Amino acid sequence: MVSYNSSDAEKMNNIEYFSKAARHNSGKHFLDSGGFSGRHWQKPYEPKDMPAVTVDEYGATIETAHLLDAHLEIDRKIQAQFDKWAALPENERLSWFEAGETFATKVLGLEELARDNTYNSENDLSQVFIWEVYASEPKSDWLFADDDTLTVVYIHTGCDVRGGYSFPLFCRPRGEYSIPLDLQAEYYAFEYKNTPLGSCDISERWQCGWSSYPWGQLEEDCKRMFFPKDREPDQFLVALKDGGAAKVQATFRHE
Repeated sequence: MVSYNSSDAEKMNNIEYFSKAARHNSGKHFLDSGGFSGRHWQKPYEPKDMPAVTVDEYGATIETAHLLDAHLEIDRKIQAQFDKWAALPENERLSWFEAGETFATKVLGLEELARDNTYNSENDLSQVFIWEVYASEPKSDWLFADDDTLTVVYIHTGCDVRGGYSFPLFCRPRGEYSIPLDLQAEYYAFEYKNTPLGSCDISERWQCGWSSYPWGQLEEDCKRMFFPKDREPDQFLVALKDGGAAKVQATFRHE
């Protein structure tokens, strides 16, 4: 039960680690809603080769591997240590969740401080993931990262969200927070045309800090949206209700 070939792992950069996990073959089950195909691991391209954000008339999609790469750094030493431990005969029957938790608590001697699935929150992710936060001792402010914080991630690669997750990824937060907080895309307007004075600040309303649903706020402020064939995958055009027009870019918050 190893997460990937160790020789390949030595050559991978951070985004490649997350991309590999996002296409991990988590198998099939006859109760899966996707039937024969439709699982993330069956997709032909790895996320590292795809745009970080795409947008169409239904909203934006954030490639999960890119979001994780922006917020978390794989701890290579611990990841390699886990691979060797998970491959031992006495650990081969453990599920990935059992293996990740057992390794973090019994081998590393850490305390689990929090755990959740991004499926339980509003998100624009291409794939949801389960996250766990560990530290050497309990603390109530686990959301704020320090040198002791270890974040473990399991990316959903199957059909039914209740199962089909990748091997655990042992990570160190890149910034202030233990986990990525903003899981929805934000939108920035530029290249304004015929825009009344003051409307150039309208994209402030399309940020996660302003709205709990940025895409809905953008729809409310726009009369029409246009998605030309020759556009960049993360850009589109809008006609604002005040009579102006602009080009808009979809993105997500980075550390």
